Amino acid sequence: MSEAPAPRRPSRGVARPSPLISPEALLARLGDPDLRIVDARWYLGRPGAGRAAYDAGHLPGALHLALDEDLSARQGPGRHPLPPDALAQRFHELGADGERPVVTYCGSGTSALHHALAMRLAGLPDPILYVGSWSDWSLAGYPVAPGPEPGP
Repeated sequence: MSEAPAPRRPSRGVARPSPLISPEALLARLGDPDLRIVDARWYLGRPGAGRAAYDAGHLPGALHLALDEDLSARQGPGRHPLPPDALAQRFHELGADGERPVVTYCGSGTSALHHALAMRLAGLPDPILYVGSWSDWSLAGYPVAPGPEPGP
């Protein structure tokens, strides 16, 4: 008869900041120049639909970063994602270079996770995930900005 594993003790390591941000906390940080917000809306089989949704309205200060257009190779086998060094360069161009925190969000919560994985593959710090979605934000009546935002 094998012995039961010893119970796990709580970690006494360094506390890590939460990988999530609430709508209220994000609202309080809008306009913070030390925070980069990335709109990750993207729709499979609908090229340009994520960008069109962003142009119609997004979180103030957010930049749009499309999975197909910005994070994948134009040609070659397997389109997602770009090689790590190319991903790092693309994120750097957008000001998401590890020097300041990044919050990512999308329409439902899925595409934002693609961006989190891409950032990890690029060797960048994990982004903070907005716990809601664009739909939650806009329905709650929080501030919305139309059109493109100025670059980083």
